[in-house]
Amino acid sequence: MKATNSNGTLIYDDTHPDCLLVYQRNGLKSYAFIRCLDMSQGKVMDIKEYWGEYDESNPQQSIGKILSYGSKWPKLPTSSSSLE
Repeated sequence: MKATNSNGTLIYDDTHPDCLLVYQRNGLKSYAFIRCLDMSQGKVMDIKEYWGEYDESNPQQSIGKILSYGSKWPKLPTSSSSLE
């Protein structure tokens, strides 16, 4: 499955090794964390990460909305970094 943002510069492709979809239900809603390809110059420029509400019954449309309107993932500390 492939999905894009509204202007086609961010692409999620479940067959690409750099793309990732993780979703989880929290009470009545589901949320997805998506790693996608930044194709803003016609080729892979970077890997981007977004999250937002996810509809399990319509994954392609949900992913497209997250890529268009979702929030960026925060930079989380790694096990080797300090939390101070």
